[in-house]
Amino acid sequence: MKKKLYRVIQLILLALILYSAYQISSYFYSRQQAQKELDSYQQIVEDIRHEQVEEGEESEQGTDSNPNQADKMADKGQVAQVSLARFRQLNKDIVSYINIEDLGVSYPVVHKDNNYYLRRNLKEEYSIAGSIFMEEANKTNFGDMNTIIYGHNMNNAITKSAQMFEPIIQYEDQDFVDQGKGLIIEMFTDQGVNRYQVFSAYYSHAYYDYRTINMSKSEWIDYLEKMKDLSIADFGPVKMDENSQILTLSTCDNITDDGRFAVHAVLINDWND
Repeated sequence: MKKKLYRVIQLILLALILYSAYQISSYFYSRQQAQKELDSYQQIVEDIRHEQVEEGEESEQGTDSNPNQADKMADKGQVAQVSLARFRQLNKDIVSYINIEDLGVSYPVVHKDNNYYLRRNLKEEYSIAGSIFMEEANKTNFGDMNTIIYGHNMNNAITKSAQMFEPIIQYEDQDFVDQGKGLIIEMFTDQGVNRYQVFSAYYSHAYYDYRTINMSKSEWIDYLEKMKDLSIADFGPVKMDENSQILTLSTCDNITDDGRFAVHAVLINDWND
């Protein structure tokens, strides 16, 4: 009787081990597939950028213009507009594209209800990494005082595939901030590329008011100062006033269920200005 019991226990443990192995392998496979998909979207932007450079070079043939003119003609604003038009052929919910050089954050941004793309990719299939998405209450033209963008924090020591917003946690490190890398966030819009300068990064929780979208101008000044004072790292002086517009990146801290890491950046100009 004891032998039969031990045998049953062994079979149960074996089943649990096999199930756990399946779950782990499925998780990493899903991450790898998500990264392949994201790489293909990043390649679209690079292809469009190269197309613009080639068009600029062709237009420069037979002229006395300086050799850097072709690069100038590959205007980021034009790349943004062409990219968004092409992305919308894949998914009509795409409203922007986020790019943070030196951090490896470069993804299309979708807009729907806040739960839809939480675990869906841009093909609207299940994906553990989900998609980068804009707060459902925000205007998609970035006309609000505070535009909020969400993304998962896919931190994992084994794989760096499909990290999503995991790299922005580096903004808590003063040494990283002092290097001056990744402090400008680019958002592709239908009008061009909006550039935002990071001025605050801190740990918070899901119910804190860092995601307030609009308020009176008198309240807005106090709000901006409060967000800046919360920062873990010192990003130096940043010009802000009652007319300033900001971008907020929000991700999980992966420490507590309701823990969040927030990054604020102020709009400094548009590439088309």
